[in-house]
Amino acid sequence: AHPDCLHDCIFLVCDDCGRTTHIDDDGVSEGLRAAARATGFTPVRPVLEVRGRCGACA
Repeated sequence: AHPDCLHDCIFLVCDDCGRTTHIDDDGVSEGLRAAARATGFTPVRPVLEVRGRCGACA
């Protein structure tokens, strides 16, 4: 939960145990914003979810 989160959010979600980890990566966030702008879309607050397996489940 990030109710006061003012930056772009990147979530890593484990498909096995459900653990969710929040990371910050300005390079990924800016790349996503740039890709959106290139299509004429105005990004406000990108949220990215990556599904896979956490270290404990891998």
